[in-house]
Amino acid sequence: MKTKNKIILIIILLALTSYLIKTNKPKEESVEKVEIKSEPKKVFTMEEPEFWIEKLENKDDILMNSEKNSRIQ
Repeated sequence: MKTKNKIILIIILLALTSYLIKTNKPKEESVEKVEIKSEPKKVFTMEEPEFWIEKLENKDDILMNSEKNSRIQ
């Protein structure tokens, strides 16, 4: 009975070590190197258009192009 328990324990330990070896990546591979360039963010006043543009969700959407603008005038 004791040898059976030892064999089961060895199998469990081998399975655990193989799992840990597969999931344990070196720190160099798991950590992405990201270069952060921090630029001071300019604070705009309400009189500047950039203040209102920053509040828009879709800043790059074209609401009116030159063709539509010429029809209005």
